[in-house]
Amino acid sequence: MNWISQVLDEAKEAETPTSYLYWSMVAALAATAANYVYINRKGVYQLRPNVYIMLMGRSALGKGFPVNTAKKLVTLARCTRVISGRNSIQSVVKDLATQESSEDGPVFKDSRGFFVSSEFATSLIKDEAALTILTDLYDCHWNEEWNNKIISRGTDKVIKPNLTILSGSSPSHFFDTIPQTNISGGFVGRMLIIYEEKRSKINDLMSDVEGEVIEDFKFPYDKLAAHLKNINETLKEGPERKFMWTPTAAKVWRAWYTPQRNREETEGEDKTGFKGRLPDHVLKVAMCLSLSEGTTLKINETNIEEAIEQTSGLLYTSKRVTAGIGKDPLAPQAKIILEHLLSAPNHELTRKRLLQKGHGDFDSAVLDRIIDTVFVETGWVEKVRVVANVKGELQHDWSYKLTPEGLADYEKFIEIVKEK
Repeated sequence: MNWISQVLDEAKEAETPTSYLYWSMVAALAATAANYVYINRKGVYQLRPNVYIMLMGRSALGKGFPVNTAKKLVTLARCTRVISGRNSIQSVVKDLATQESSEDGPVFKDSRGFFVSSEFATSLIKDEAALTILTDLYDCHWNEEWNNKIISRGTDKVIKPNLTILSGSSPSHFFDTIPQTNISGGFVGRMLIIYEEKRSKINDLMSDVEGEVIEDFKFPYDKLAAHLKNINETLKEGPERKFMWTPTAAKVWRAWYTPQRNREETEGEDKTGFKGRLPDHVLKVAMCLSLSEGTTLKINETNIEEAIEQTSGLLYTSKRVTAGIGKDPLAPQAKIILEHLLSAPNHELTRKRLLQKGHGDFDSAVLDRIIDTVFVETGWVEKVRVVANVKGELQHDWSYKLTPEGLADYEKFIEIVKEK
């Protein structure tokens, strides 16, 4: 069991979405490693594991627990500057330039920092240059002399900046805080957006009931912070160290990378630039997953496979959140799927038949996402497992059928549109 899995296991009482905890711990590992480690990109640049992570969801969904857990664990590890509360971008830069984090804190030779807040909208004082500067600070593999040429506050010097951000937001606050220019200008493309709509579980968290013995949930911060402390103590001495690839991990990466780049060329880039940065995002996460297992600094097959799976899944989230307020980029495909169901006998089609009808309009991944996260969750479609005998061979498939409620809601919608 790696460190992230241990954290998830210890936090099983919490209602917060599991993905929020998972990615918050990725951020904690990235903040701990900072400039100690890198992946050599064939001499072109040295990629470091710093990440910008945004937990996205409605208010009261549970963003505070994972954000503050990561903050406390990194603070206990004393491995980087922890910047929290409400700040101006100038104060963030000044904190990064300060050698000592507090009166009794460790001295850092570089400008590493962990900027953490449960609500991004209130964490930064509005400044036209703030998000542009954060965009520049993210690219630490290009900006070793960034501070000397762009920002200087007297004797403040930002040396080898390495900033990791972990924050939360609701969709409405996101659009209030991040202007369109920064959505298409690169800031959002550098961000891993974790969007959730439901809690992981419902737990009443009752305690202190007369006549009942209820054990309190005690999160072992000191025990879990020990892993981050070990990473810090092991890697801080000596020169920066590079990750090595196992042969099987390299094989997995090569098999994924070329088709991914080809799809990017044929499908075109999204407006945020996330798709073009996806390979670097994957590698940053793979470094953190390796560090979750120990300090051997080897990227193994499991690390890269999990990083690809987890990070690639955020591509749709980035599109959905940034396409515009309330506008889903897959709305045209959802409309096509709905029309096929409406015109089918008994408003029912198998998954295979829908894919045949939708050839050129949507693929299997898009179909599954729309059916499961839109139509099934809203009660518009009933999804049932079916088995057919085709030439003596049993074939498993899914059957999708419009529910009476879905049909009624659609007819009401049509009437409203006609009245307008």
